[in-house]
Amino acid sequence: MHFSRGLLSILFRRGWSKLNSGDLHLIVANLLWGSGSIFTRLADQPATVIMFFRAAAAFSTVAAYLLLRRQPLGLNGVWRWTLASGVLISLSGLFFFLAVQTTTIGTAVLACNTGPIFYITWSCLFLGEKFERRTLLALPLAATGIILLVSNCEISLTSRDFVGILYGLASGLSYSFVVIIAKRFPHIPTASLILVQMGVAAVLFSPWVVLNPPVLTIQSLGAMTVLGVVHSGLCLAL
Repeated sequence: MHFSRGLLSILFRRGWSKLNSGDLHLIVANLLWGSGSIFTRLADQPATVIMFFRAAAAFSTVAAYLLLRRQPLGLNGVWRWTLASGVLISLSGLFFFLAVQTTTIGTAVLACNTGPIFYITWSCLFLGEKFERRTLLALPLAATGIILLVSNCEISLTSRDFVGILYGLASGLSYSFVVIIAKRFPHIPTASLILVQMGVAAVLFSPWVVLNPPVLTIQSLGAMTVLGVVHSGLCLAL
């Protein structure tokens, strides 16, 4: 689903003949990201525990990469924004895992994929970007999709589907601000940004692991490691 959305959006804007390296990075990231919900189910742990181990695995991987490359962080003057990005991506990840655990994978992924609706709007308000004609068509269609998604379930906080959709929307909203910060400060080194984001997430969710140690299995550890190394470290870098 992620892969189809990413590929179709690129082809809609460019066409096959105009694909560049950035487009290919986006396609690969969407292809990999699409399996994130499956590994979330395989982890079979509370969302807070998944967030901690996912963040810890990603942080360790990126830290090793920076050390091997002897690459400086290069975050002078943007520490506050980078830390804020870490808090926001922590919330986005938490809400995503809660959505997947609360409702069906398909419903959760659709709700989380509302992020573009938010960050296209914020980019116009805060970054001075202009709406394209295609965007003016796409946004109402996306909003209609959300309405159809919500209308298909009982609108009540006792409904797991409705609560799952709310978690998904919260995930998309949180992540939209992460995108805006990344676009506002394009000079921030990608690896450094991911290192701080995952470090902040690991710190924020460590109390749940320390105060209430989870019962881990090889399957859960493996799934959370994949979520950290592939779906957090590699996909965010792409």
